[in-house]
Amino acid sequence: MNKNYIFRVMKLVILLLLGGFLHLSAASYSQTVTLKGKYLPLAEVLQAVRKQTGYGLVGNMRMLEDSKSVTVSATDMPLEEFLKTVFRDQPLGYRLVEKNIMLERKNKSLFARISHPEQNESRPEMAKKNITITGRVTDTTGAALPGATITIKGQTNNLLTDKDGQFTFSAQSGSEVTVTFIGFTPYTFKVTENLSFQNIVLRTTSSKLNEVVIVNTGYQTLPKERATGSFSFVDNITLNRTVGPDILSRLKGVTSGLLFDPNTSSLSGDGTLGINIRGRSTIYSNADPIIVLDNFIYDGDLTNINPNAIEDITVLKDAAAASIWGAKAANGVIVITSKKGKYNQSVSIEVNFNISIIGKPDLSYSPILNSKDYIQIEKYLFNNGYYDPYIDDSYSVNAFTPAINAMIENRKGNLSNLALQEELNKFGEKDVKTDFSKYLFRKSVIQQYSATLRGGDAHNRYFIFGGYDKSLSNLRGDDNNRITFNATNNYSFAKEKLELTTNLVFTKVKNKNNGITPNSISQGSGILYPYASLADENGQALKINKYISPLIDTVGQGKLLDWSYRPLDELDFADNVTKNVDYKLNFGLLYHITKNLSADLKYQYSKGENTTDNFYSENTYFTRDYINGFSSINADGSVNRPVPLGAILDKQTNSYTGQHGRFQINYDQSWDKHWITGIAGAEVNNISTNEQSSRFYAFDKEHLSSVPNLDYVSYYINPVTGYNQQISNKDGLSELNDRFVSYFGNVAYSYLSRYTFSLSGRKDGANIFGVNANQKIAPFWSSGFSWDLSREPFYHLNWLPSIKVRTTYGYNGNVNRRIAALLTTQLGTVTRYGQQSSSVVNPPNPDLRWETSKQFNFGFDFSILNNERVFGSLDYYKKKGVDLIGDAVLPPSSGFSSYRGNTSDMKGYGFDFVINAKAIDERFKWLSSIQFSISKNQITDYKLDPVSNGDIVAGSPVVGKPVGSLFSYKWKGLDPSNGDPQGYLNGEISKNYTSIINSLNSSELVYSGSQLPPVFGNFMNTFSFQNISLSANITYKFGYFFRKPSISYTDVFNGSTLGNNDYEKRWQQAGDEKATHVPSMVYPGDFNRDVFYQLSEALIDKGDHIRLKDIRVSYDLNKKQYKRLPFESLQIYLIGDNIGILWRANKDHVDPDQIPGYGYSYLIPFTISGGVKVNF
Repeated sequence: MNKNYIFRVMKLVILLLLGGFLHLSAASYSQTVTLKGKYLPLAEVLQAVRKQTGYGLVGNMRMLEDSKSVTVSATDMPLEEFLKTVFRDQPLGYRLVEKNIMLERKNKSLFARISHPEQNESRPEMAKKNITITGRVTDTTGAALPGATITIKGQTNNLLTDKDGQFTFSAQSGSEVTVTFIGFTPYTFKVTENLSFQNIVLRTTSSKLNEVVIVNTGYQTLPKERATGSFSFVDNITLNRTVGPDILSRLKGVTSGLLFDPNTSSLSGDGTLGINIRGRSTIYSNADPIIVLDNFIYDGDLTNINPNAIEDITVLKDAAAASIWGAKAANGVIVITSKKGKYNQSVSIEVNFNISIIGKPDLSYSPILNSKDYIQIEKYLFNNGYYDPYIDDSYSVNAFTPAINAMIENRKGNLSNLALQEELNKFGEKDVKTDFSKYLFRKSVIQQYSATLRGGDAHNRYFIFGGYDKSLSNLRGDDNNRITFNATNNYSFAKEKLELTTNLVFTKVKNKNNGITPNSISQGSGILYPYASLADENGQALKINKYISPLIDTVGQGKLLDWSYRPLDELDFADNVTKNVDYKLNFGLLYHITKNLSADLKYQYSKGENTTDNFYSENTYFTRDYINGFSSINADGSVNRPVPLGAILDKQTNSYTGQHGRFQINYDQSWDKHWITGIAGAEVNNISTNEQSSRFYAFDKEHLSSVPNLDYVSYYINPVTGYNQQISNKDGLSELNDRFVSYFGNVAYSYLSRYTFSLSGRKDGANIFGVNANQKIAPFWSSGFSWDLSREPFYHLNWLPSIKVRTTYGYNGNVNRRIAALLTTQLGTVTRYGQQSSSVVNPPNPDLRWETSKQFNFGFDFSILNNERVFGSLDYYKKKGVDLIGDAVLPPSSGFSSYRGNTSDMKGYGFDFVINAKAIDERFKWLSSIQFSISKNQITDYKLDPVSNGDIVAGSPVVGKPVGSLFSYKWKGLDPSNGDPQGYLNGEISKNYTSIINSLNSSELVYSGSQLPPVFGNFMNTFSFQNISLSANITYKFGYFFRKPSISYTDVFNGSTLGNNDYEKRWQQAGDEKATHVPSMVYPGDFNRDVFYQLSEALIDKGDHIRLKDIRVSYDLNKKQYKRLPFESLQIYLIGDNIGILWRANKDHVDPDQIPGYGYSYLIPFTISGGVKVNF
């Protein structure tokens, strides 16, 4: 697609958007009616009249229940003539009062009045003088609430507000008037003389007991009552309980069946979100759910979605709910719906600002060795001769730590024993974490600004959103800036038969990645020692030696670049920037063929580009070290530099282009006791991704020039290490096309609003299955049934007024993009002989096919007590995954020992339980919500057996156990004589660690459980009194285990880690084995001894915990209460997030969601946020 075409499309969209934004004047309403149909319910006819003429409907709506169906054929028929026609032969009549159609009973005959005098109506109040009241009903955003019910106490007739939320009625002075609307708290006032125009603002009810929930599948919207599937709905209030800048963080701890677990990255598979819906459904494929934004799968970076522009989110959990997405829905679907304008809505403006302050990380959470213990180990190694081979070795170039250098000087006689001890004591008092905290970290500040404009008239609705976010990371030098623009327009044409939708979403993000993490600073050949100093007393950067000082001072005869490494200087020299630009253009055309039949055409064009520029100036250590590493001194004393002087730029660009097209037919009709809805259609999707990388040497930023044609083939000797090396050529190109074609259909039928049947089918085809035609396209389907038992005539349980039973069964799919049906190779570098190298990435697999997940769900929705103050749902589900991607053995003659294909199966089951209760409903209100989920899985077939117990402990799949099983070596404690760890081999106590690791005797292993919590949920309470609201959310996870880190002596010896403070608990003398499980320190170190201990059951702990996730306090004002306010409503809020753990099962104070590693770790700090939201 060329750029001119894109520009033409963008111009068209902008013109359409501008046309909609300028069209803000209200259209006049016609006094004629056009309507055709047979056997139409009278209520439906009157709603059509209301929509076409703007007339309100007044009266007791129950009178319509006795009305007769109407057959009508009218084209531009005058209103009064039309009403006379449809009310002919009806048991009720009407009167036109101003802009309202007032329903009333027809006068009874004289005989009827005499026969049934008790039914005669007596209304002496009609003779009295009434007061006329006018007003308008809106929500807190200023949006009109058409159809709000106005009830006058003591009267049977009700009034409904018109399309603009306005009303006019007459009532006696002192009459009590109540305004209600589904999902909002009722408002009551009394009629008085000279009552002014009533601006009534209804607040959404926190109880949500009567709220009409609309299920959005991404293809259609359905009322909850007519859905047979299982889903979780997150409304706008819940979505904004916290103010995280990314959309997924807003779902954490508030969504049933949705598990957030940061430790899932350690499991197999290529999921990146760290979330799953109803547990794992795959072993090696993508475990992430589908993310759908406004009807299409989202292709871009999720952090680009501004949550302030989102209206609500629906999580589709079972087969019936998610099957419409077919081959990608096995892991569930998260459907995100953006905010939109409304027809006949007055202009409303919302401004939102908030700021979050995140505390500075506490590095004391890192369980590493302190400086004194680290020096003690260094001294132990020095005395045992560990460093002797390197001290006088001319080929040893890596720098020693200051403590080792002092010991060397002491051995040479240049430093006395007393002076040595003083030096070591001085080092032992230092803690590099202090410098890290002072120079590398800071408090994080996140600012979010957003403004929304929306409204509409009879033929146009619009929504405009603008957002700006600025984030300063906890790491100095890292920050993020995001600009978001979203504009949506809907145009209604041809007497509302045709609707055109245009949408533009634009996001621009700039990240600076100049921060330095503690784990990235190295010394010599290992990690930085814990007693290092980054700066002197004056804050001047100190150098950290990577090479032996005398060597780098003399090599190159002083003609090479400065080889000193000063980490703090790198903060000033760094210039690493990532820029992301993403935009989406959406077009939709909806045509109402008949009242019940419509055709819907949607198209989305999306494009995103992510560019990372890592600019290493000539001052950075990276550039100086790299140039020096290839330099040599010529015979005449000149310097030969194959890598030229100047900056180095590493540039990587990742881009994608997505095109999605969908055509579907929609059918929706209800008559008498029946209701049927259905969709059928097809869609095509094409995602093209491109990646380009390159390195520019001697790069000039000002002129955008560099030195080309370097010699990437020849080898050069590093003047320090003596190793041969080639100049790095970073040039690389890759392209991937992902094409899908799908055919889908869905139908649901309801009888008496009591029994509902649903059936869904879909066929998906993809280009990665490229051999057998019957494997390119696969069918997926689901069926469902629901029964509203409480609507049965025989049902009379007062304590359980509502109960609905649901059951579904179906097939969903999954795709693994890392493998393909055809042989796939990857080009490598050019060898010294000028030959292009290549490696096999994917062996041929002609039988490759889709992963399939069979799912069964049984659940029921209920409410308790007559006032329905307690309500909820319970679901039980079973899943069976077949043809899952796994490993299987290949004969050696094939050239491969194993291959990855459709060789595995697994199963799972679980429960989702949700209950909400309005415990107190007075001036003081208390709403409680509990979500409880159980999710378990088990591998039932896996073709590749582990070759040793070591493979099992490392995480190889095991039949009969879940994905993410935690195995460990059986533990027999420490040897009382020397503190060696002991295990079992062939049923006997053993210290033959190599044999224990390589054993295949499963009885020598201990299975603890899953690394993923099978039980999780939350407990939320909301308290409100008048304008003040307080909400607290407690989350919990139970039934899982984790492996805590401990000391590995060989890793400390070789400098790859800073060890673990378990060193203080190590075995040192006989009897210690009764109080500790930490082995003794031995020299030389035994790698397998450390591995056995690290992976033994002694280090397994329970992950169960209860966490206070957040607390939110808000204060609301509105114009109804304070008429002089310059705005409709205002909310001030304060939020505390990541507050802390209330209880944990482990005694080591480890946060199971943030298990420390073997370097520097820290907990996510406490966050305090405050903000203001104003509606005009």
